[in-house]
This record gives sequence, structure tokens and C-alpha cells, in this order.
Amino acid sequence: MEFKKKLITVALILFLLPLIMAGVSVYLIGNYQSVKTQSEYGEESGIFQILANPVKILDWLTSSSYKEIHEYIKNEPYKLEKQETLDEINSNMNSTYSYLVVRKNDEYVYIGDEEKFEKIDVDLPAFINNVGGESSIVYLGGSFPCLVRQLNFLYSDMGKGSAFIVININELVPQLKLFAVEIIVICFLIITITAIVLVCWLYKSVLEPINKLSKATRRISFGDLDFEIEVEKDDQIGTIFNDFELM
Repeated sequence: MEFKKKLITVALILFLLPLIMAGVSVYLIGNYQSVKTQSEYGEESGIFQILANPVKILDWLTSSSYKEIHEYIKNEPYKLEKQETLDEINSNMNSTYSYLVVRKNDEYVYIGDEEKFEKIDVDLPAFINNVGGESSIVYLGGSFPCLVRQLNFLYSDMGKGSAFIVININELVPQLKLFAVEIIVICFLIITITAIVLVCWLYKSVLEPINKLSKATRRISFGDLDFEIEVEKDDQIGTIFNDFELM
């Protein structure tokens, strides 16, 4: 291979190979994360769809609890007045960075995690008269930001009830950062390995022959003319070796 073509090949490999390998790695990691979310949370959307739509994160993490509460509201709303039912729903949320809060009229009758709830310095949404309907999704800012999914129902005494699924963003964001860190580490490793391979290849094909030529010139400088230089390649470097041998 001509020296010029060799340099062009190196440049193309240095640019294209890391790009292709990084793309493949992102795709594989994304598929792995998607399979993981499906097995843990029953979510069929891919990780890229979830990251592209932040509100989807709340739907993804709370879909199981939402369906459970919605079924109670639709078929057995009286069970939401029982402590054991609320405890069971809340315990199922522990693995999804969320907890349950229930309000009757203006009073909070159940708080799944009082320590975290006390840090929220923004009022939860008011009761909406859409009992049994689709829940609303709200972002609450402040010093302790969170995402809230609200489902409304009526108590047996016709009191206005609201069940809130609360997700602390401060706990959720590190999980998303972990995905980004995995991508960055993989890309760094790909670029590093590619660079090492190319350096070794350049050394073998360019620097090693030049070193041989340098040693030959030293031998000639000491008056040693009784040796031959093997021509291993048919390129510009090989041509230099031939010319040197003819001398």
C-alpha cells in the first residue's frame, strides 16, 4: 500500500471506526436498558423513547401502581380507605423511587414517606372532578423537585379523595446519569483501543522500517558495507530501501 493511501486509511479508520463502534455500543446498551425496564417495570417503550419524553419517565415508573389504584377506584373504591391497602400499594412503589400520598378533602390521611414529603415546599394539585378518569401529571418545583401523578376518587361519605404517586427527581436523575456515564465510558474505551491499534500498526509499517534504515546508515558510517537490507514492502518505503541497497 502506498504511503499516502496508508495515511488516508489511518485517518478514515480513526474517524469512522470509533463512530461506528460507539453507535453500535449505544444501540446495544439502549436495548439492554430497554429489556431491563420491561422486566422490572413492565414498560414496553425503549429507553430512547423514555429519555426523549421526560413525562414518559413518570408513566414508565408508575404504570403498575397507577393501574392498581385505578382498578380500586373503578371497582372497589372503599378499599382505598383501609390502611392495609394503602400500605400494600406504597410498598410496591419502593423499587420505583416513588411513594403514595392520599388526601381527603384538605387533609392528608396517608403519607408513604413522611421524611421526603416534608421536604416538598409546593402544594399538591387540588381535587379535580374526573373520578375514575385519566390521571394528570404535574411537575412540582421548589428546593425538592418531584413529579406527581394524581388520581381522584370519592370516599364512601362523598368526601373528595386524591391519591398521589410522588417521584423524587433527585433520586431519579442519578439513574439517568448512570446511562449517560455508561455511554461515555464505552466511547472512551473504543477511541483508546482504536488509537492503540493504529499506533502499533503505524509503528510496524512506518517507524520500524525507518529504524532499520537508520541502523544501516550508522553501519555505513563506520565503514561496514558488507550487509543487505531486506525489502519487505512494495511501497514508497520499499522503494527507498531498494535505492539505498543500490547505493
